[in-house]
Amino acid sequence: MAPSSTPKSRSTNAWLRMSPMPRAIGAVMLVIGGVWFFQGIGVSQGSEMSNNTGWAVLGGAIAIGGFVLLYRQNKITKAMIDQEQAEAARAAEVTEPDGS
Repeated sequence: MAPSSTPKSRSTNAWLRMSPMPRAIGAVMLVIGGVWFFQGIGVSQGSEMSNNTGWAVLGGAIAIGGFVLLYRQNKITKAMIDQEQAEAARAAEVTEPDGS
């Protein structure tokens, strides 16, 4: 039997295939935004940021921005995976012998 010329399939998990930079930036934005939000609404006490509506709004906006960044990057990566799978399926159809 001849070895297959197709490369090994890559992971279909979008989180693992996502570029590390947007993943890191989105995660940091979520954490920092969450901390600022909870300090702003008074859950976390002990600083000038506590019970300050401005920090709550800013933190919420940054956390939402981090979530949106992660969500959009995940959708882009899933589309890329779907495209790769479709191309691999088309290539397999073309290279398969028809049996005659």
